[in-house]
Amino acid sequence: SGQLVLQVANADQSLAFGAEVCAVGDVDGDGIDELAISAAGCTERGAGPGVVAIVSGRTGRQVHELRGDRRGDQFGTRLLPLPDWRGDGRPALVVVASRGGAFGNGYLRVFDVRSGQPLQTYVGSLAHSAFAISLVDLGDRDGDGLREIGAMTLARGGTAGLWLMSYGDLPRGAA
Repeated sequence: SGQLVLQVANADQSLAFGAEVCAVGDVDGDGIDELAISAAGCTERGAGPGVVAIVSGRTGRQVHELRGDRRGDQFGTRLLPLPDWRGDGRPALVVVASRGGAFGNGYLRVFDVRSGQPLQTYVGSLAHSAFAISLVDLGDRDGDGLREIGAMTLARGGTAGLWLMSYGDLPRGAA
């Protein structure tokens, strides 16, 4: 319609605020999908870990704030909404930090969107030069009733691979 329909506060004054945006389902029950808006760590006050704001799709008010682990992680470089990650009907959100993790090559974290709590974290290995450079929701590939996600990863030595993960096999909890 060419009109402004929502304004959202950029509390961290991030220069990257809004680089990634996706709808994550109706969390607050008002009939309008909430939005996940990333700010991958560069603010006017210097480098931070990165943040993803879950905001009301109706009012723009922040519902949850998801933060990376450490300064410079670039948490929020990629977002992938999942309508039902655990088979319980609750929406989830995958957030990638392109740096950080045990080897500095990134990690991905899956959050329960309603509570804002981390469900699982998967960290790149020493064999990866860049972990989770892109994400894809693959649906239920193996017929176990759980969705799978794919994370495209670059290996040291120049090859790329699609890593397949599901709720059934990812480590549980925060890193």
